[in-house]
Amino acid sequence: MATKLVGFDWDGTLVKMPRKYSWSIIDSTLGCAKRGEEIADKYWHSRINYLEWCAECIELYREFGLTEKWLREIVEQNVTLHKGARETVEELRSRGIKVGIISGGMYNMYEYSAGRLGLEVDYVNFAATLKFDGKGRLVGGEYREDDFDGKLRVLKDYCGRCGATLDETLYVGDSHNDIPVFKAAAGIAFSSDSDDLKAVARHIVKGDDMREILRYVE
Repeated sequence: MATKLVGFDWDGTLVKMPRKYSWSIIDSTLGCAKRGEEIADKYWHSRINYLEWCAECIELYREFGLTEKWLREIVEQNVTLHKGARETVEELRSRGIKVGIISGGMYNMYEYSAGRLGLEVDYVNFAATLKFDGKGRLVGGEYREDDFDGKLRVLKDYCGRCGATLDETLYVGDSHNDIPVFKAAAGIAFSSDSDDLKAVARHIVKGDDMREILRYVE
């Protein structure tokens, strides 16, 4: 069946970063990595939900003085595309295939880097966005339960907008929070260290060249 839609994870999939998740890069830069890890640990062990994790992280960042200028500098210094990512997206769109980014991460990381990276897609959905006031001070955030099962809900909604079915959809990811999507649509595990994800992937790309996924696009 011909592919009509390809969705991508962001952190660690389309882009390379020194740490696996956007949140941990900020933690490290601000000097609050230990406390950030403690918050993340509560989430991964289901003691708090995703919305509570976001809220606690934002309060931590306010305490440590994160500003919009500082966050832009973090993005500039740490976010780069995986090899062949831009070319892959351009090739998919040239074939008339819709391309979306569906991430449980932070929209600011995309917003502050997409222009510099030359990345153009048809649809973007991130679970969290940090909000700053007119003076660039962090004042809060917007966040939705769009991780794990939430990613699948977002993908289904995007399929409906595009007139595509899940059978006509590929999703490219690298982490275990992509598992619900991989169980519903054809999943491509890209440069992944998650054995659980690879176990439910339709295809596995072991290298770091995004163009390798094109062989699985019909």
